[in-house]
Amino acid sequence: MKEELLQEESFFKLLRQKGIEFQPSQYKALTSDGRALLLLAVPGSGKTTVLVSRIAFLILCRAVSPSRILTMTFSREAARDMDQRYQELFGELSREQPRFSTIHSFCYRVLGYYAKTYRRQMPKLLVDAGQEISRTGLIREIYREVTGEFLSPQDDLLERLLNRISLSKNLLLTPEERQELDKETEAFSDIYTAYEKKKQSLGLMDFDDMLTYSLSILKKCRPVRDYFEGAYDYLLIDEAQDTSKSQYEIISLLAKRMKLFVVGDEDQCIYSFRGAYPQGLLRFPKDYPGAEILKLEQNYRSKGKIVARANEFIKGNQNRYEKEMFTLQRGEGEILFQKLSDYRLQGEETVKELKSLLPGETAAVLYRNHESMIPVVDRLEREGIPYYTREKQVKFFSHFVVRDILAFFTLSYDPCNLDAFEQIYYKCLCSKMVLIYVKHQIGKYRSVFEAAADAPEASPFLREKWKRCDKALSRLRHRSPLTAIGIIEEKLGYREYLQKRANASFANTTLKLSILKTVAAPLETLEEFAHRMAFLEQRCSSGSSAKTKCAVTLSTLHSCKGLEFDTVILLDCVEGILPNEDAAKEFALEHPEELEGEARLFYVGITRAKRRLVIYFSDYYHDELSVRSRFVTRLMPPEERKRFRLPGVDAEESRLSWLLDKDVDHKFFGRGTVVGIGRGDAVSVLFPKYGQKELSYYECRKSRILKVLKKP
Repeated sequence: MKEELLQEESFFKLLRQKGIEFQPSQYKALTSDGRALLLLAVPGSGKTTVLVSRIAFLILCRAVSPSRILTMTFSREAARDMDQRYQELFGELSREQPRFSTIHSFCYRVLGYYAKTYRRQMPKLLVDAGQEISRTGLIREIYREVTGEFLSPQDDLLERLLNRISLSKNLLLTPEERQELDKETEAFSDIYTAYEKKKQSLGLMDFDDMLTYSLSILKKCRPVRDYFEGAYDYLLIDEAQDTSKSQYEIISLLAKRMKLFVVGDEDQCIYSFRGAYPQGLLRFPKDYPGAEILKLEQNYRSKGKIVARANEFIKGNQNRYEKEMFTLQRGEGEILFQKLSDYRLQGEETVKELKSLLPGETAAVLYRNHESMIPVVDRLEREGIPYYTREKQVKFFSHFVVRDILAFFTLSYDPCNLDAFEQIYYKCLCSKMVLIYVKHQIGKYRSVFEAAADAPEASPFLREKWKRCDKALSRLRHRSPLTAIGIIEEKLGYREYLQKRANASFANTTLKLSILKTVAAPLETLEEFAHRMAFLEQRCSSGSSAKTKCAVTLSTLHSCKGLEFDTVILLDCVEGILPNEDAAKEFALEHPEELEGEARLFYVGITRAKRRLVIYFSDYYHDELSVRSRFVTRLMPPEERKRFRLPGVDAEESRLSWLLDKDVDHKFFGRGTVVGIGRGDAVSVLFPKYGQKELSYYECRKSRILKVLKKP
């Protein structure tokens, strides 16, 4: 025992030499020898250092072989970070190095061992690139088979279906629960079943199958479970709040014969859309009776004001452990709340902030939606500010709305372009037969719409419509890109098409249009716009505007966890974006879970800032009156709330009372005035033609049938 204590003294002396001084709670977590321990770590608390030091302590002070330690985390990036941190601190001290892996990679080993032991065929992994069969292609084929729809489903719908399938597996849902998960797609359960059968018949599995198959094997095949339980003595889990229910159950099975060390923070669980299961942390004491629960509450990253306000903010959530985040750093830091007249001014204000950075300082521009980076990249390129993007954004440029607008533009200066016509023909009510006629007879006509109007299948009504389209397109090329997009929306009926075809995705499609308008605003010709879009696609797909390391990072809130910056700029802090409309609606109906998830996302964003946090919200967002996010109000100290207490901007304190006396436009009832606010999200609107109507505000907004009008 004396020799062991001397080893511990040497170990902590070594850490002090490396500039690491552990607090009592960290020391206790490091040296604990209990059966199960949960370490709750606030942002910036040095949890990675504690975890890798725990591993080194077991190896160097407890003579545990690295091969007997199983360390798993949520993502490959987190596993690489742990490995790198371990090598920096302890790499030269141990001959045999510990292994850091993701839960998925561990499950792949389980499947491999099972297949080899029982001579089964290992399914091939189904991904979305580099294979003859892709997940998207497979679900597209199945969707058309199940629904009988002739037209190919939109990319947004396919992505949603794949996400819902993944979510249902990660949450281990029953067939009944699965159908409840996606009420928008009537045949979702049938699509799910057909997708599973198709994969099995082709000998394929997706990433989520790796989890569910492994869980099933570990539950039912005792020899396999005995093998993996006997292979390790210690099980360490990092980023535990991000594990799904299926992953949590796999961990629970393995932990029965191992010593379990779990690091996480339910306040930073932001992947609920992927099936993250923060309830696992909350039920830890029940699942592991006698478990130790320790807290790392000191934030080493951020200045005092940022830490204090973030700590108060997250206390607004109910489903959490009580924690008191604090910092001993000198200096208060700064939180700047900036109200803009229009969200498009965010780019201009962001450039000002970035130009004020001192040499060596870093900054991040964070946003909820991937698309929000497009106008930012456009502005940074014009200003010559180097940047790095966390995600390589290419989906925006392949979205059908973007392709459609570019196709309309192409037809304006190349009216016989068949590729462009094939992109938009059915959006202008042209049938497949009309398309075939145009393709075969185009040589006789001046334009595709002139040919369409001459097709035998064309009715008198459609002939007149296509003649108007032809006339509008011929004038389009002489207009500015911004004006041209407006003409396509209104004169060519494209906005009406989106409302009918996109249904629940209409909000997403109008977001695409708004971003296109932002890019188009400073340009003069359609050709300039096409070139600019090609340039932005190249820049966004490359991920950086410079070969060297950049001081400026662009990232979604979901991708910024684990990072830190001197300055953080948070965009689009308005109701409907952060939090999203679904979460706000559920909260109004007294279902707070989704809103708490949105609050955690906001919390992760603001705790990336070391010394300065800048938050933008605006009066107008995508040409509609907007309300500042309730999270902004919640973060504000009382004196700031008084400064910004204006009619129509305080969503948290007054919920929907900002709508009172506002003029609105309803798709069916026309213009009206909000005359009353009821329970939940009920509003009373007086329509001159139809009298007073009781409406669900969030349902109307989600269906895009109600618009709050600008002041004249």
